Amino acid sequence: MSKPNLPTRWAIYIRDQPTEILNTYDKAICLVVRIYMNNETGECFPTNIQIASGASCDVKTVRKVMRKLVMLGFLKRWKKKPKSGAGQYHYHYKAFIIGEHSSSIDNTKRNDRVTNGESEIHKEGNDIPPNYEFKYTKNLDSNNTQSESKRIGGFQRVSLSKHLIELNSQATK
Repeated sequence: MSKPNLPTRWAIYIRDQPTEILNTYDKAICLVVRIYMNNETGECFPTNIQIASGASCDVKTVRKVMRKLVMLGFLKRWKKKPKSGAGQYHYHYKAFIIGEHSSSIDNTKRNDRVTNGESEIHKEGNDIPPNYEFKYTKNLDSNNTQSESKRIGGFQRVSLSKHLIELNSQATK
């Protein structure tokens, strides 16, 4: 007999928790979250309103219970911004069963891609290629400090800020 899928194993794991840890509302909300889970990865991204309507409870209760589930380690949670760049952040959740596949918990801030049998780690965000040359105008009063508009990550912003400060100090001398 084959092993049940991850959401089913997670629901059984939640069901077997004593009421001192998870009360009736907690378990009802968990079962609603289970409906939205991917069968292989255990990931889901329902809204609090969807969960509240499925569990017949208040949205405030859902927020409180979801925070509790993350704190107790039953779920892993991270924020994801919509691809369009507009709108609100959405919470993504991943089921976690303590003691099962503890090595498979990945850092959700990165994506692993396998290429030619080797694994490359790609961080979220936009990285500037190493051969990219910063192009500045001579007029530092201008709003346009780069000839091309490129999205850059935090480290590049810091180095860009340092470079702009150096240019500004040279221009004032």
